[in-house]
Amino acid sequence: TSLSTEMPVVTPSDPEITCISGQYYPDQKNCRAFYICVNNQLVRQTCAQGLVWNQDQTMCDWGFNVKCEDSYRNNPCELFVSLTIWSLSSWSIFNLSRELQQIPHVSDMFVSDSLSASPSGSCQAGVFSTYPGNCNKYLIIPQGSRVLRVIVPLSELAEKQLSCDWPDSAHCTETAPDGIDTEGGNNQTLAPSPSMSTTPPSRPTSSIRPPTTSTSVPTTPGEDLSGYFKVVCYFTNWAWYRTGVGKYLPEDIDANLCTHIVYGFAVLDYENLIVKAHDSWADFDNKFYERVVAYKKKGLKVSLALGGWNDSAGDKYSRLVNSATARRKFVLQVVQFLDKYGFDGLDLDWEYPKCWQVDCDKGPDSDKASFASLVRELRQAFNPRGLLLSSAVSPSKTVIDAGYDVKTLGENLDWVAVMTYDFHGQWDKKTGHVAPLYFHEDDDFFFFNANYSINYWISEGVPRRKIVMGMPLYGQSFQLAQASTNGLNSRAPGPGQAGEFTRAAGFLAYYEICDRVKNRGWTVVKDPLDRMGPYAFKGNQWVSFDDAHMIRLKSEYIRAMDLGGGMVWALDLDDFRNRCGDGPHPLLNTIRSVLATPGTGAPGGGKFLPSDIDPELCTHIVYGFAVLNGDQLLIRPHDTWADYDNKFYEKVTALKLKGLKVLLAIGGWNDSAGDKYSRLVNSPGARARFIAHVLDFIQQHNFDGLDLDWEYPKCWQVDCKKGPDSDKEAFAALVRELSTAFKPKGLLLSSAVSPSRAVISAGYDVPVLSQYLDWIAVMTYDFHGQWDKITGHVAPMYPHPEDVDVTFNANFSIHYWIRQGADPKKIVMGMPMYGQSFSLADNSEHGLNAPTYGGGEAGEATRARGFLAYYEICTNIKKKGWRVIKDKKGRMGPYAYSRDQWVSFDDTSMIRHKAEFIKAMGLGGGMIWALDLDDFRDICSCEQYPLLRTINRVLRGYPGPGPNCDIAAAADNIKNLIAPPDSVLLETVDEPTCGNKIFLSHSTDCNKYYLCHHGELLEQSCPEGLYWNTDHCDWPENAKCGSLEEGMSSSTSISITMTEQATTSPTTKLTTARPTTSMKPSTPGTSTDTGYKVVCYFTNWAWYRQGIGKYTPDDIDESLCTHIAYGFAVLDGTTLTIKPHDSWADIDNEFYRKVTDLKKKGLKVLVAIGGWNDSLGDKYSRLVNNAASRRKFVENVIQFIVKYNFDGLDLDWEYPKCWQVDCTKGPDSDKQGFAALVQELSTSFKPLGLLLSSAVSPSKVVIDSGETNILTTLK
Repeated sequence: TSLSTEMPVVTPSDPEITCISGQYYPDQKNCRAFYICVNNQLVRQTCAQGLVWNQDQTMCDWGFNVKCEDSYRNNPCELFVSLTIWSLSSWSIFNLSRELQQIPHVSDMFVSDSLSASPSGSCQAGVFSTYPGNCNKYLIIPQGSRVLRVIVPLSELAEKQLSCDWPDSAHCTETAPDGIDTEGGNNQTLAPSPSMSTTPPSRPTSSIRPPTTSTSVPTTPGEDLSGYFKVVCYFTNWAWYRTGVGKYLPEDIDANLCTHIVYGFAVLDYENLIVKAHDSWADFDNKFYERVVAYKKKGLKVSLALGGWNDSAGDKYSRLVNSATARRKFVLQVVQFLDKYGFDGLDLDWEYPKCWQVDCDKGPDSDKASFASLVRELRQAFNPRGLLLSSAVSPSKTVIDAGYDVKTLGENLDWVAVMTYDFHGQWDKKTGHVAPLYFHEDDDFFFFNANYSINYWISEGVPRRKIVMGMPLYGQSFQLAQASTNGLNSRAPGPGQAGEFTRAAGFLAYYEICDRVKNRGWTVVKDPLDRMGPYAFKGNQWVSFDDAHMIRLKSEYIRAMDLGGGMVWALDLDDFRNRCGDGPHPLLNTIRSVLATPGTGAPGGGKFLPSDIDPELCTHIVYGFAVLNGDQLLIRPHDTWADYDNKFYEKVTALKLKGLKVLLAIGGWNDSAGDKYSRLVNSPGARARFIAHVLDFIQQHNFDGLDLDWEYPKCWQVDCKKGPDSDKEAFAALVRELSTAFKPKGLLLSSAVSPSRAVISAGYDVPVLSQYLDWIAVMTYDFHGQWDKITGHVAPMYPHPEDVDVTFNANFSIHYWIRQGADPKKIVMGMPMYGQSFSLADNSEHGLNAPTYGGGEAGEATRARGFLAYYEICTNIKKKGWRVIKDKKGRMGPYAYSRDQWVSFDDTSMIRHKAEFIKAMGLGGGMIWALDLDDFRDICSCEQYPLLRTINRVLRGYPGPGPNCDIAAAADNIKNLIAPPDSVLLETVDEPTCGNKIFLSHSTDCNKYYLCHHGELLEQSCPEGLYWNTDHCDWPENAKCGSLEEGMSSSTSISITMTEQATTSPTTKLTTARPTTSMKPSTPGTSTDTGYKVVCYFTNWAWYRQGIGKYTPDDIDESLCTHIAYGFAVLDGTTLTIKPHDSWADIDNEFYRKVTDLKKKGLKVLVAIGGWNDSLGDKYSRLVNNAASRRKFVENVIQFIVKYNFDGLDLDWEYPKCWQVDCTKGPDSDKQGFAALVQELSTSFKPLGLLLSSAVSPSKVVIDSGETNILTTLK
């Protein structure tokens, strides 16, 4: 059972009635309500929806267990209650004269007994009337009785129309007459004193019982949160009672956005003073405890919050902390409670010691020291168990001084979450901002802002690294006295109207606010000095809130102040379902984008400043990132604290004096969320404004050009279903127009682009980009990462036999860009200075494709799960004994592991090979992500920037061979991924320099070649299905494969050493909707033509299987079949024409082409249309029974067959008349109609030499019903 979270109503005690503190009393007029005696006052409480008060058990219980008669049942007019199923057209009527309490969903519909039989005092059938005090309800009197109906949110009664209408059309105010309880009885609130306006908003429950099932919202992988900063997210166990887009379940939590989840709330048992569940229906019956704690498996910490505003009413917390015995009992019990349910710790949310619910006159002075004692004793009990201890505390100076022993809290808490919000609200009776960042001259109190609160907590003794600053994902709303007076401090006698989903007056979730601004014409006013977030108004409704811009400023403030992190109230209030089009969780994503960014915030040796850049090692510096303003679609700084206040723009562009070019990058993974870049490129007007503004911005800040890093056109954050097809051409148009504007001014233009074949095809007009960009930086890294749930290399150079997708490697990506029209000299190949890390599900499985349960542990400097800088990796290997595994065939870089931690990366050997590849391919150069991730301080005792210097030695003739920085060579823990091969006998050149050649062909295998590596030949392999062609891998028909053409002489035994290589990147997450497959060359067989056909069906879905079950076109042995039937194409149900079944396999992965290529080896290849699944329904029947449709189909199918080079068509309709074997479904005419189709196809096919066949049923019943007539036509 559970209590509601509504604000309690204090009922003054009757002089003749005395109550005993702590005792429960029933409400004689309402079965659902009861009272608890607090300080000799009765405080009214309400049971959760669907429950009634059981006085015998002193608990909320099901109605059938309780004998209770509400006084309003004795009303002269029998009362009906109408239950809505959230559809205006669907009502169910229930009669309260029946045992209504047995229907839990309905028992909440409460009408005060002070209502007369009708507003006019009599019952008149068919009369409509407003419901006093609530615009969302109305009364109807059928046959002398009253019916109360509750209608869907957003609609109110337009009385003149006698209908439900929008609020603007209805003339209604929610002012209740005396005696009317407009919110089920709990309409009074304990207003705080004017000087202490820090009251949290009410947190309502829902009026309907929730389902027990849920649907997860898919997440988009992004840059991981830096462990250096906490992002503490409160989860509330009542948001699931909301409806529609407001419903929030444990599965809606995005594990990528938070470091800590705090489950709100548990409560304190009034009598026993021990922790207990707040809502057992959610917490236990629906397993919310279990479902939220499960996020620990994804690397999050999950704490349980105790208290909250409602539970802080009365003296129970004061009685707990002021009794040493009670504290001791509580500490023992809470440890057991946390252990039982798997929580990582406890969050104390008593609001507040001494100042109970902000009233500092209520509590004794002893609360301050006693609360400190509780914190100290909890710390002592928690330490041996590794439990976390935190507290949500007041931002008010008055409360801090009166209630907190700050020094003790700072010493014993893991973090102090300062609730820097609710500085102003409806209780002020005038408008004000919910959470100002800085002081505003119109404020009544100089300390009512986050900046003052944070600094005060620090000055009083809390270490700044333990301070977590609260940010609201909601707004405080007001009802203006006059709509025309709508600024700050305007008179506002009441709360704003309740949101359609949150249903609490004076309070709106961000997703309700952004909808009003975007779709309902609310006016937004912003502070030009950014002292606070915006406010918005329409008519007499007014709300203050934090938008993404203010949240970014606050997050940057957290970084600048070097605080412990940020906290949000609450997860369910952000726009988590992307209602307003800025991406899911736009505010929380903004926090992550700031606090996740590695670099300047990294502690110790990881801190990287502009002064750490070695200008000798780069030709171009790209400053990352600026971002795109989502409203104006103009460029703006990402982090003004770094860019402006710390003069990073100025310091980095100063490197131009040393001969470097310095560009500014716009975008990146996080900034690519949502539709803003698409809106920019698809609007000629927006493009023109952007270009004019970006020119000024670049020149104002002294940059040499712009680097475009939108990830990605059409495929927003790798999801090619999100963006419109027009993104491709529109992005090309932006590039063309930028180039036209930049060239006269000598500015550079480049773009960081995807390595994924799918993204390239969908999002980039490659010839246009190649023509107008100065270079194209291909991000050949992040091919694999924690999002795969299995281990994989961050940046493979070549395919590996165990690859799920053979295109996921740098070699393929570079060649594909060139094949699509990119000038090789404009291609700059990306190389990672970091590794992707994983946490292994089983320590004994530590190879490639091993199961994982999440990202690897955060590095000591970079502090981001799933990510390690090269200097952290080499430290783990050299100083912590991580084992290193190398691929002796050099297809990827090494990986290393220890216990359950695993990381893949590029070492100096692989970086050297990639640089040599760049040089041999004649590419434009190399790109690295990023300067701050190489071992720039020489932590591993080799040299500064070992990876970047290696690139310079190959591409720029950097002096000296350099030291041996192979980090594995210094350890005794090296293993090989495969056994080293035997020595290979090769003809070699006379000189140890490989005859001044970088590449040599293989003498016996067209798929292989040799790379000259410091005078040593290293065997390499092309991607499977490709042959070596002089200096690159190519299609077999283009390759001149034979004996070595390089003129080698004297035979010498050369040991072919092979080292593994790989690549990676922090900002790109490369995924595909479906896996591709390895291509295996077939071995020619012997034809045995006996005149018999061997017809083999090839299925285009078998390649999705894993392991030995995967089957691709390359697995077909052409010696075993005479005919191949490619299954399946399908029939378009609308046009009744043929179309591919799976374009990803058939066309994108060229299965049509690969299978029809077998025609060159003497096979006949037909395309089959239909199959069991496609035979569902009537579409084939409609085709064959309509002469015009048959004629259209015949013409279309011939075009299809010719276009894709098939030899004919195989009909696989299962079955005429007997649809999917049910002979009662189809008409008798199917038999003749199908025969007619076959005849017409045959007549058209024969002159073209096309084959026609059909797969038919073996059943006599089906044969008799549908198929006999075709046999004479098919050959």
